[in-house]
Amino acid sequence: MNKNKQIGLTIVSLLVMLIISFFIIITVVKVLPPYIENLSVNNSLVSIADEINLKKIKEKDIKSKLIKRLVFNNVTRVNEDHITISDGKDDNTTLNIKYEVRKPIIGNVDFILTFQNTEVINF
Repeated sequence: MNKNKQIGLTIVSLLVMLIISFFIIITVVKVLPPYIENLSVNNSLVSIADEINLKKIKEKDIKSKLIKRLVFNNVTRVNEDHITISDGKDDNTTLNIKYEVRKPIIGNVDFILTFQNTEVINF
């Protein structure tokens, strides 16, 4: 064994590890809330689709019911412009919610998160 060889971290490597850890922690703290909000959007979409399948709600009332449910679940990023209803084949209707979230990280650097939720409704 060489007694002159030192084992351990230098100050520079410790600072690099701290900076990387800090960046990862900031990223998780900034990005996690939009993903949790998207879970609420998806749950609202599934529940409204189940309600529509059972009660046969008209298409013009679907957006208003969905917006009310999203507001109740404290989702503020989604509005009527993000919701599309498209007719498919076999009497299926597709209900889509597509929206984008921008989260500033450091200075001029942003994360852009795009979410798209789709549910098929059988009339």
